[in-house]
Amino acid sequence: MLIKNFVVGFVNTNCYIVGYERTKEAAVIDPGFNDDEGKKILGGIKNNNLTIRYIINTHAHTDHTSGNKILKRETGAEIVIHKNDAPLLPEPWKGFLEMIKLQKITPCPACGSQSVNLKVFENKEKAVLKCNECGFSIDLLASPPADRTLEDGDIIEIGNYKFQVIHTPGHTSGSISLYCKEEKILFSGDTLFAGSIGRTDLPYSSAEEIMYSLKEKLMTLPDNTLVYPGHGDVTTIGKERKTNPYIHI
Repeated sequence: MLIKNFVVGFVNTNCYIVGYERTKEAAVIDPGFNDDEGKKILGGIKNNNLTIRYIINTHAHTDHTSGNKILKRETGAEIVIHKNDAPLLPEPWKGFLEMIKLQKITPCPACGSQSVNLKVFENKEKAVLKCNECGFSIDLLASPPADRTLEDGDIIEIGNYKFQVIHTPGHTSGSISLYCKEEKILFSGDTLFAGSIGRTDLPYSSAEEIMYSLKEKLMTLPDNTLVYPGHGDVTTIGKERKTNPYIHI
């Protein structure tokens, strides 16, 4: 299996190109890149003669979807995402707006400060979330809508490789992981990291759900399953089962 990782965007997202070497069919998982990074990734796709069939978003946060538009325009690939997160693609700022309307606290994703402003541009192509404390800001870029929505148990085929969609809600209600049983490989998005797990203090997140996803779904996989997370280093299910402090809460 061809796996190329590009660390992209403002929070070092792992963007993966996953391909079948014989047919050169491939998918891009979590293209959270900016325009300059996108040019490099598109160059890599061209240099390796890959045909991108799918743009797979493990969830709808902008650090995993900001490159959807340019990637779809240049490759014509289908955008696929779980049905629960699909409505957020054209409006990734929707959850933050709802929290503001309900007068709930919208935390800064960088420092956790409660002093955050959100500005939605009139053309609705993006919004800017800015922290008044640390100055951190995020461009929440609108994505084209999903071409296909996913459910638990669906299969995505990349050449001869079959990836099972595992619905792993918690970080978002539509978070997914992708599992290739034959190769013992898991792309875990922002559900499971090396030594940590995804945040649950953001819109549409749930600590209870992520713990269920971890313990009842991902931790049932074989110990030698390689885990490619949405951020950070590659790990294994066995290592996380033994050493990840959140698994034992």
